[in-house]
Amino acid sequence: MREETVSLVNKEMKLVGRVAVPDEEPEACLVLFHGFGGYKDETKNLFVNVSMRATEMKFACVRFDFRFSKTDTNGSESDGKLTQMLPSEWISDAKEIVAYCRRRFAGLKLGAIGLSMGGLVGCHIAAEGQVDAFASWSAPVDFGSGFAGQKVRNMLGESLGDNFDSFAQDILKYNPIRITPSITIPVLAVAGEMDDTVLPSQARLLFDSARGRKSLYMIGGADHVFSNHQVEVIDISLTWLKQNLLV
Repeated sequence: MREETVSLVNKEMKLVGRVAVPDEEPEACLVLFHGFGGYKDETKNLFVNVSMRATEMKFACVRFDFRFSKTDTNGSESDGKLTQMLPSEWISDAKEIVAYCRRRFAGLKLGAIGLSMGGLVGCHIAAEGQVDAFASWSAPVDFGSGFAGQKVRNMLGESLGDNFDSFAQDILKYNPIRITPSITIPVLAVAGEMDDTVLPSQARLLFDSARGRKSLYMIGGADHVFSNHQVEVIDISLTWLKQNLLV
């Protein structure tokens, strides 16, 4: 495997990512969308480990820091702080990143994994048919259905400060449940049964509303970011993606 740093520009702001390419010719490409408060490596190097395993399975793997993802404690290299984050801006970034993947790996099918808020982003990308298969991890799907408890609302309020009202208006406008019935590509909805950040029932909403080939996988004992279940969630998802991309 070889890995390189790549930079893009969206709305005159910098997007920084990593591209991992297998030693052999890649058979497909995979793009990773991180969650709120996370960055391209994700918690406990989850996305680094996805990338390493993906290249072993002959995927090229692309992971980026969204704009407006930088905090005092994460390693985001893209422009913009998390305090100014809006879901619509991350969706805009995702479209730029997908376009880059299509140029860089022309002719290969493209899959996506989205974790948490990155799963919300991925739902929009999937609904527009911009990728060929999508694995959603712990994604909030309907913000009108009590997707989470007071802990999450408190966390968002503390992270966003004066931007919270704009964020709330934006996220209702881009509520995934409005567009998930338009998803006709293959979808894998994954959740941890012990997730107390985004309720596991949100994965069922995605599974029920998507209209393409779809699968639902609940991981017993797993939390929101699959802290002690990385091997399981990675292997299940990459095996599923390969089966649904190389058909």
